[in-house]
Amino acid sequence: MFKTTNKVRIHDTDMVGILYFPKIFRFAHEAFEDFFISLGFNIHDFFSDPKMLFVMVHCEADYLSPFHLGDVIHVDLILKHIGTTSFTLHFELYKFDGTHMGSVKTVYVCVEKKQFKKQKIPDKLRNILEKHLVNEKAQ
Repeated sequence: MFKTTNKVRIHDTDMVGILYFPKIFRFAHEAFEDFFISLGFNIHDFFSDPKMLFVMVHCEADYLSPFHLGDVIHVDLILKHIGTTSFTLHFELYKFDGTHMGSVKTVYVCVEKKQFKKQKIPDKLRNILEKHLVNEKAQ
């Protein structure tokens, strides 16, 4: 599991200072970036590889408690599945006081850039990701 922290900013909220619903994905995406940086990947190089890219093909979110302007959010990123061409991440978001605020699930597929066809996750990345795979039965 990877942990990071973020904060609800003005641009994340609606007129009454509560998180605008699609902004929960910002917290997940920034945790995703932080995770890959922590693995030693240069994020610019990772996303500008001339041969392949990772495409988000599914995302979902559950809101369990309102996020308010200024809330400090702890994000737990959990790698739950690695397939041949894809991997699945779960994000659990908690307020500083431990309140479970919500959760996000995203699925990424590795594709060849020119034809946009699925391809195997490169072995180097797979080996690194496998070290972070969380067995669901162990939770």
